[in-house]
Amino acid sequence: MTKQVQPGSARCLSCKTIKSVSAFNKNKSKKNGLQDYCKHCFTVYRQTPKSKSSKLKSTYGLDWSQYVALFEEQNYRCAICKTGVQPFTKNAHVDHEHVNGYKKLPAEQKRLHVRGILCNRCNHGLGQFRDSQTSLAAAQIYLAEHDMRSR
Repeated sequence: MTKQVQPGSARCLSCKTIKSVSAFNKNKSKKNGLQDYCKHCFTVYRQTPKSKSSKLKSTYGLDWSQYVALFEEQNYRCAICKTGVQPFTKNAHVDHEHVNGYKKLPAEQKRLHVRGILCNRCNHGLGQFRDSQTSLAAAQIYLAEHDMRSR
């Protein structure tokens, strides 16, 4: 069921969020006088080189609006440490399951393996542990056993 747009607000075609009209740039050629995309999504879109958009699609099965939606779902924070992250920066990484044959999957199937957005440190940390829950649990036990602060 689609939520109705109230007077003084509009729905962004990218993030699908209903926002105040002040969140949209003006566009005289449109019936409602507003751009189809909110200022935030439009800014992200304008800053996205075509090569990055095509890489998102081929590597993770995401278009730019799905990519931005991941950030919005996580309040622009790393899914693990909650450090602030911004789209299309060196500190933001799309985290995905590393399944056999991932590179050969069609884009639609790759999207199903995306877990979220991580900062650079957390992404590399998971990579060092090869996404192994067993190894991460062992590291947590190791740190707890050797915690010098509690001595």
